[in-house]
Amino acid sequence: MKRVLLWAAAIALAIPGVVVYALDPRGLTYWLNFALLTPLACLVLQAAARILPYRAQWAIATVLALSGALAYLIWRDDQWWNYGALLAMPLSLLASERAARLNKEGGDPYPYAGSGFDGPWGPP
Repeated sequence: MKRVLLWAAAIALAIPGVVVYALDPRGLTYWLNFALLTPLACLVLQAAARILPYRAQWAIATVLALSGALAYLIWRDDQWWNYGALLAMPLSLLASERAARLNKEGGDPYPYAGSGFDGPWGPP
């Protein structure tokens, strides 16, 4: 029962977020939309991780990321800019999780060395 209420609350929060951004796409409504969609996105991603096999998660995440980019190239408006970027989130989260797992399994001790965030204080 608790899980059903959690899903209902997340959906109830997401609907006004989508409607507000659809009616007035600008900076403030973008952040409001993002904040109101986050609970539902987290629940969907947790359910997918629990139900789907690992390879299926990667396949679906790749298709979603590509479809978001293609949709924005075809329909260049504020809506697809916002949701196209959000569709890349599952692929980004899977890649981040995989890098952390490989690091724990004895992979590269400095997986982010040389990245844009590395500075003079970074690893040698």
